[in-house]
Amino acid sequence: MKKLFFLLLATITTGAYSQQKQELSLNLKEGETYRINQIIDQDIVQTVMGNPMGIKNYMDWSSSYYVREANSSRYLLDIWFTRFKMKISSSFLNMDRYGTTRA
Repeated sequence: MKKLFFLLLATITTGAYSQQKQELSLNLKEGETYRINQIIDQDIVQTVMGNPMGIKNYMDWSSSYYVREANSSRYLLDIWFTRFKMKISSSFLNMDRYGTTRA
């Protein structure tokens, strides 16, 4: 029974660790512009020197990436933000900023 258990355990763990590796890569084309919209909504609750502290962060932005050069080992990009909104709320700081630029 012990041998069967260890054989089963060895089979399961071997299968779990022998998965195929995946490679993540970009395939950006020279002369193309790529646009990205990102949103971060974050609640931080922590204790500092025995005092509870909460911070709420919200960021929402759009950015554009122009590919100036592309080869097999690197990309040269022009990056600009077209919209940026940031809001931070806590017991010691409240900030709300919004900005836009022409694309």
